[in-house]
Amino acid sequence: MSGVLFLDFDGVLHPENRDEPLFCRLPLLEQWLRARPNIHVVISSSWRFSHRQDALAMHFSKDIRPRILGLTPIRPAELAGEAYLQASATGRIARSLECCVWMAGSPEPRQRWAALDDVPELFEPECPELVLCRADTGLTQGELDELDQRLGK
Repeated sequence: MSGVLFLDFDGVLHPENRDEPLFCRLPLLEQWLRARPNIHVVISSSWRFSHRQDALAMHFSKDIRPRILGLTPIRPAELAGEAYLQASATGRIARSLECCVWMAGSPEPRQRWAALDDVPELFEPECPELVLCRADTGLTQGELDELDQRLGK
């Protein structure tokens, strides 16, 4: 299996509005990634607005960091055109378009991809690539099983 995982942080790697530590679900994700060495990560989290890629990568274990390929574009309007401008104006499907723009510019634009996120409104309705986490719990084994289905285990 090979592919790209677009990764949100809040509500995925840690629950939102809970007293659990930041990145408390990251060990579960890293265990899953270690068993799937051909899956690479692109950070789609809003944390990319205020942190550089190298700083975000430091949250991950040393063996996982080289598999972080980059960040989704913050303002891909010049690449996605009017559709992105309309989506970003409403706040809807913007992340979905950012993932598509990143994939279109990647060395293997036709490879499979999936997104782990907790905000369905940031993606097209019934987006087949979206694996939705519950914001109040964050990542669970159930979402990882769904990722296996989406990425073709």
